[in-house]
Amino acid sequence: MEEPVEEEEEDDDEKKDKAEGTTLVVRSLTSGEEVRFDDVTDYEFSKNGDWLAFVRSNKDGDVDGLFVLAEGQSEPIALMAGEGNYKQIAMDEASTQIAFLSDRDDYEADQPSFVLYRAGLGDTIASSVAAEGISGIPHGWWVSEHGTVYFSDSGDQLFFGTAPRPDPDPEDDDVLDEEKVVLD
Repeated sequence: MEEPVEEEEEDDDEKKDKAEGTTLVVRSLTSGEEVRFDDVTDYEFSKNGDWLAFVRSNKDGDVDGLFVLAEGQSEPIALMAGEGNYKQIAMDEASTQIAFLSDRDDYEADQPSFVLYRAGLGDTIASSVAAEGISGIPHGWWVSEHGTVYFSDSGDQLFFGTAPRPDPDPEDDDVLDEEKVVLD
């Protein structure tokens, strides 16, 4: 007699809520060639059209990252990859640099902290330029994922939002089952 196989159920409460991307198609209007990228949640073209920046994300987190693609190329450059959220793509007017936010290094935390990153277009890695706890961001404040990231017209300055870090949500585990409210 065969024993029933127990299926592993994923605890939906444990799984982080993440955006699931769709397919981005980049087609050359002159040659008709096209390149497809799966799981894209956001994208931005540089002002001169020479660069495409895009974010990939899926529920498993195995494709997460921010990528750039130069005109005429078919293979993107991963400026940053790893499970997490990537937001607020901004490129300067001269189409020479890019900035974005990511919580990759703190993604598993209950309240992940976003970091502002910057790279030159054509670089192969992005560098951190602002994070919680650095000089210039008040104690108890952090880089806001809801602020707008943008460069000055000259490209010499990078603007981003900050906000007070919210208090953590109270733990539900401290409440006994008989004390929890059940509604119909």
